[in-house]
Amino acid sequence: MEVNPSLFATMAAINAAGYDADLASNANSPIRAQIRQWAETAKPKVLDQLKEFYAAHRKSDPARDLSQYISFALCLELYNAEDGPDFRYRMRLSDLPPDVQELDGFEKILTRFYRETKLGQLMANNQAALDRSLEPYHAPVTLALQQIDGYLRNPRNNGVKGNFYVYLDVLAAPNQIHMRSYGNDLFIVLTSSPEPQIEYIKTAYIRFQIEPVAMRHIADIEAKGSLIDFAQGAPALDEQYKKDFLSLSVACLVRAIDARMLPARQRQAARLSAALPPR
Repeated sequence: MEVNPSLFATMAAINAAGYDADLASNANSPIRAQIRQWAETAKPKVLDQLKEFYAAHRKSDPARDLSQYISFALCLELYNAEDGPDFRYRMRLSDLPPDVQELDGFEKILTRFYRETKLGQLMANNQAALDRSLEPYHAPVTLALQQIDGYLRNPRNNGVKGNFYVYLDVLAAPNQIHMRSYGNDLFIVLTSSPEPQIEYIKTAYIRFQIEPVAMRHIADIEAKGSLIDFAQGAPALDEQYKKDFLSLSVACLVRAIDARMLPARQRQAARLSAALPPR
């Protein structure tokens, strides 16, 4: 777990540009107000261009508006170029997700914003505060992932089949969880919340471990595809699972493993309250 520099810079930039979702919420990290004040004081020359770009690409739904910039940030890397820090895509433009392609050009504005506000220096000076925001997650997440690996008889992932990333976004509207799968890598982005979102991380990590196994046996799973008919009458089931039997199979297996790892006295309650999350 860490605070990702590309994500931090992107969120700082859109906050300066007019992103105000849930700004009055008590669940916000105090770092969000500090960064907004920092950008206002710095008065970067690129600010007008930044505001113009943000306004032109703003979505009416605040969740979708934030979502596109999270996707964008996860496709960036921060390089140390000869003329200063530089944000560049981690993949070819043609390989970028559609919502990121719509924001093409923002990486140049973001680079200017990062340099002109000296945002890297601010992050370095406040590393202790950023580390404190991660503290509630470190011990429980580490324990949960160790337990899952032990149950699945699975050694800790060495990157061969991809990587599992968990990022905390302290500058976005609170109480949100975003998941992205790019290539073989799975990204979980959590925003500030009163309680750490440990259960969601556990579920996502089980899926990360199980999905490659399911893909290796996709022919066997699809041979049982007619079972999806039983899902059509389930009112609480997300529509995507009624159309995609592979996704339904993986989600059910993830839920089964999660429930099986519970203490015996908690399993019945888990079976009664289980619901599959949107993919």
